[in-house]
Amino acid sequence: MNAKPLRSARKALYVFLTVVMIAGFLTAFAILAIDGVDWWRARVVRQEVQQLYQPSGSLDLWDVLFASALASAQPQPSDSPWQDESPANESQEIQEDFRALYERNPDVIGWLTAGESIGLPVVQRDNEYYLSHNFFGELDSNGTVFLNEMNVLSPRDHVLLVHGHNMRSGEMFGKLTQYEDEAYMRQHPLISFRAVYEEQASYYVPIACFNASMIAHASGYFDVRPVHFATEEACQDYLDEVLGRSYWSAPAEVAPQDELLLLLTCSYQHEDGRFLLFCRKLRDDETAEQMQSLYQPS
Repeated sequence: MNAKPLRSARKALYVFLTVVMIAGFLTAFAILAIDGVDWWRARVVRQEVQQLYQPSGSLDLWDVLFASALASAQPQPSDSPWQDESPANESQEIQEDFRALYERNPDVIGWLTAGESIGLPVVQRDNEYYLSHNFFGELDSNGTVFLNEMNVLSPRDHVLLVHGHNMRSGEMFGKLTQYEDEAYMRQHPLISFRAVYEEQASYYVPIACFNASMIAHASGYFDVRPVHFATEEACQDYLDEVLGRSYWSAPAEVAPQDELLLLLTCSYQHEDGRFLLFCRKLRDDETAEQMQSLYQPS
């Protein structure tokens, strides 16, 4: 047997494997570099917007609990979400601590906090622009957290849809999927959203989460488009499906009269997939302190 062709074949194989290894290394390095740039850009934007938004109180847990207790002590309207006529639009004067943010970007409509890392402005324009632009209007793969174009804040829709990219760097909604873990959910149950015209934030607790497809008739499809319901029965059907698909059971109850906040980010368990975290607004007789205690892991 001629050994020369065998040696040539082995040499070619070694060269091929070396090229594959180098290509794999360069690809991994490029991905890490891109993630690093995304992380750096997101951090720069985050620092700038945090300098512009100087709320009168800290966002730590104890201030959240105190603010929630004050809010619960205020008289609340008794309007039912099922009444035929919508309430008159509430005043939308920009609060002073939002004014600097608003002057830099009039698309800003509020501020969202969730978990250990999400403390971000929320904007609203259409459902495309802020997929590729940051808060300051610069092209940026991190995008910006935005309220769905269908939503109306005043009078507020029954369900608010807030979108954010699932960045590998962990920025934007890159860590939202941590709420799949029931232990994490119970440790970080207080989620807040404050509109630019509100003196105080509204607080929410998680009630369900799951992954779903956004393609109609596909396996795992869930329709996220309903933001209000014609009847209590229609809302109850929606809630039954949400709770039935959740990865965990939340200690807080939810009823058709409750206002909901739905946080959405990309996932890869379904075709055109999304991770969905459903939260409900605290009721008039609930405080953040009570809900924090309710959600504490055993």
